[in-house]
Amino acid sequence: MESAKFHPSRMSFLKVLLGTAIGLFALSTMFFAASNRNERILILTEQEWSNSVSNHFGDLNMSALCQEDQRRYHRMNFDDLESLSPARVRSYFAQIIQFPVQTACVTMKRIGGGRWRGHCYDGHKYVCLDDFISKRSHPISLDIRPDDDECIVYSFGVSNDLSFETGMTVFGCHVFAYDKDWTQIMKENKNPRITVDKASINGNSEDSVTFSQLLAKNNHTSKTIKYLKVDIEGAERKGFKEWINSGAMDNVLQVGVEFHNTESFAREYWRITKGLHQLGFIHISYDPNLCVGRGPTYFECVELVFRKTTLDCPSLVID
Repeated sequence: MESAKFHPSRMSFLKVLLGTAIGLFALSTMFFAASNRNERILILTEQEWSNSVSNHFGDLNMSALCQEDQRRYHRMNFDDLESLSPARVRSYFAQIIQFPVQTACVTMKRIGGGRWRGHCYDGHKYVCLDDFISKRSHPISLDIRPDDDECIVYSFGVSNDLSFETGMTVFGCHVFAYDKDWTQIMKENKNPRITVDKASINGNSEDSVTFSQLLAKNNHTSKTIKYLKVDIEGAERKGFKEWINSGAMDNVLQVGVEFHNTESFAREYWRITKGLHQLGFIHISYDPNLCVGRGPTYFECVELVFRKTTLDCPSLVID
């Protein structure tokens, strides 16, 4: 008896049917996988960020970096520079700021700027995005309030560049930006997430205002401030002394600041750095301003970022 043979048209039909079945199975798999991914993302945002870091870097031995960070910051807490000569203070301060902590931020990004000035870029600030990934997983045990879902940023010193402020709105933040002059770009601002106003921050004029006064004016005294940008051409030396002592920094998570004329005011900047450290801020980024260049020995203007955290190294902040 002859063996059964498939008709060519029947074979084509079976191939189409098989292909359709495979396609439907693939689509259903993709759908369920996407659903599971969404569930995992939702779960991840409710976990401690430090646990997420451990999952990513658990196979790496971070203890050596942590120990190095601990040694330097222990030294910073207890060293007394008041009796040292100006030259030794400048040297010591330069060594501290040029070697930021390596274990207190996982994701650091440059936001804003991009203006090429012939030999350098200007206008940017570095931001540790760890504080923006999960709104309720800050490694320090802050009291979580319903309004902590908000992202509030303060910016002191706009000049004619709102690129940083605009960049921060991408993360859903509302930026409150101030400058001592009512600049053209502030007049032209149409971004609903950027509130601009003229204000002299801790200046010498009669109409100068403090950080605490601005927080009170905006009903932000008890709210978390994700990021404070400070670029006020040397007025930060007077400003930080008041902000630290008044409690205005208590609810700030990160500070991005440009120190000006560091060779001449190294001792004052050392006091500011130590004061921030005693509030729980860790120095996590150093970026010399190449547009200004070096002074006789060190860079005159430097961009620093401080983050309030004990991430990965719980013993960094020593009482």
